Parts: sequence; structure tokens; C-alpha cells
Amino acid sequence: SAHDPQTRPSERTGASPAEGRAPPAAEPSEGDAPADLPEEHRLIRAARRALPAEPAAALARVREHARRFPSGLLAEERELLRVSALAALDRRVEARRVAAAFARRWPSSAYAARVRELAGGDAP
Repeated sequence: SAHDPQTRPSERTGASPAEGRAPPAAEPSEGDAPADLPEEHRLIRAARRALPAEPAAALARVREHARRFPSGLLAEERELLRVSALAALDRRVEARRVAAAFARRWPSSAYAARVRELAGGDAP
């Protein structure tokens, strides 16, 4: 009926009354939805800001981001920050391990050379 709230265009953006519910494939996956980007960006920004003076705090933000957004849009930058924080904390073995995983996951990343350098893989 025309009074059914499920069919009112004002409540179903982009759907006509005849379309009904959107197919499940149209729904974004949890943790990777564009709607999560502001929160994802906030965590990365907090890690970046903490890094110079408080690498342990930066690492905590990185871990929180990884837990909440394992395949987030900013995952590459997160892992760059993780290697940076580990190197700043003189945790070189862990930094190298993370750098190796980074190279496997994103072999042609713009961050690849910097990650290797931070982990001690590229001596100047």
C-alpha cells in the first residue's frame, strides 16, 4: 500500500517501491565500508601524530586500526606506521617481519621502499 513505510521513497534512498529490499551483495562488508573511513582515518592520523614523540602510543593506534579495520582502505599506511613505530622502539626483528609481510601483500606499493628502509633492509 502507499502508506507502507517500507515503500516510501524518502526512507529508501535510491529504491523504488517495486524494488523491495536491496540484494545482500549490495551491502558493504563490515570494517571496510566507506562510512567507516572517517574513523579509520582518525586512527591513522592519531598514530602518525604520536609517532615522533610516542612510538608506543602510535603502535597502540596501529593495533587498534588493525583490529577494527583489518582490510581497511588505509591498511598500507597502517603497516608503514607499524614498521616506523617498531623501528623507533628498536624492535628491529619485528619491524623486519612486518616489512616482509608488507612486501608479500603489496609488492608494488608506493610505500614499499620506505618500509624496507625503515626495517633496515636498504642500507644507504
